[in-house]
Amino acid sequence: MNLASYSKSIVLCCIFFATAHFCAAQHYVILQNGDSITGIRLTYDSPIAQNAYFTLDQNRWKANEIAKFSNSNGTFANLSHIHGNDTERYAVRIKKGRANAYEEITFGVYCDDTLKVYPGMKKVNKLLASGKELDYYCMGNSPVYAANYKNMMRDFSSNSESVYYIEHHRKLKHMQAALLAAGLGIMSYEFFRQDNFEFTPIFALGTVISLAPLLAQSPKKEDIWIAFDEFNKPKVGTE
Repeated sequence: MNLASYSKSIVLCCIFFATAHFCAAQHYVILQNGDSITGIRLTYDSPIAQNAYFTLDQNRWKANEIAKFSNSNGTFANLSHIHGNDTERYAVRIKKGRANAYEEITFGVYCDDTLKVYPGMKKVNKLLASGKELDYYCMGNSPVYAANYKNMMRDFSSNSESVYYIEHHRKLKHMQAALLAAGLGIMSYEFFRQDNFEFTPIFALGTVISLAPLLAQSPKKEDIWIAFDEFNKPKVGTE
């Protein structure tokens, strides 16, 4: 075998081992200070009466020291910076793009190498993400934020279509609050007006008005998703 053949074999071996290492190092953590560490296997433990912690190969961190992480089941965000360091709340990434969508989940189902879901265990299956709830989002590698009017107007303001649907989302939310308050007011008035309570047409009207906000719940969620998708659409003239 000549020198050229030896060189080609060495290069091929290097590529093989580099690829194998890259594929194996699929787990990673991003610390609250921004440091990123990759490894072979990420595990999570929550001992009784002790702080939960993550272990990546030989490294260990308290749960609230981790901002984002990835294991065999997906990419996740720690919500402690939103809900407090004493909380154990996590969200899984359900959509990628300029903005990434996250849905809050019960992390105990996702924490192992395989999902802790088994045939026939319907209650456990319900703990899996539906892929339909846009609870949180992040811009690139930035921290995650709650998908609400204030945050999305700040981050999506460059897209006029997104702004339209975010504004419509807020209008529906205000309408829901107004209808609920009006319905409860009518019901309270009719209840205290009577000495011996009876279910009157006026009380029924108050009940209907109180339940009416439920009709706006689905369109309100759709507005948030449409705003998100509009922001993630490729810009005209770019590839």
